[in-house]
Amino acid sequence: MEKRSFNSKANKSKFVEEMMNLLFISVYQSIKDIDLMIFPMMLADEHYYIVCFNLRDHQIHILDNMNVKDSIKNRYERKFAHLRYLFIKYLKDNGYPLFKALDDYKVANVKMSWQTNNNYVDCGIFAMRHMEMYSGNRDFDAGFVPEGKEQKKQIEDLRKNYMKKILLSEYNENIRVVESEIEDYHRLTLKEKKMLQDKSAKNTADRASEYFENQQVLF
Repeated sequence: MEKRSFNSKANKSKFVEEMMNLLFISVYQSIKDIDLMIFPMMLADEHYYIVCFNLRDHQIHILDNMNVKDSIKNRYERKFAHLRYLFIKYLKDNGYPLFKALDDYKVANVKMSWQTNNNYVDCGIFAMRHMEMYSGNRDFDAGFVPEGKEQKKQIEDLRKNYMKKILLSEYNENIRVVESEIEDYHRLTLKEKKMLQDKSAKNTADRASEYFENQQVLF
């Protein structure tokens, strides 16, 4: 197995803790029962993408909404190598018999018809959708049309749906507050709702503008 310079005990402990938590809330009893492990990842520029370990077919797929020309090594290598190291170590420590084989898995940056060239802000939505729809095959269908106005509308709809699921989830400790605010909103007149929506849109635009201004200062 290739030696790597990732020796942070705290990092390894956190990874093991998260894996144990995932198994605990899943229907599986052991890592040996799992064929597919999907990890959300983030590059240094806060770009989200997905790394998928297919333990059944001995493949690793990277799902990135950005249509980049860079090689896997140049774009993902450091974080990807770290993840693979931690995952192999976890498999070894938990009795997975073929843990050594992961170092030889073929790695592919999956090409998808809906990948983007100009969208730098919706990677999180793409990542969530990819996790939702991917089942191990590189020719999976996430339901997106090619980049353009229609895809932008799809992303807006998904963002609303995911937000709704998160806010109304049983795991949201403030769900009662959310439900109360929904009831208050439904009591508003159409004019009041329109004013609130316009204010919300302006706040969103202001936050986005502030974010990009800060990014320009950083770079």
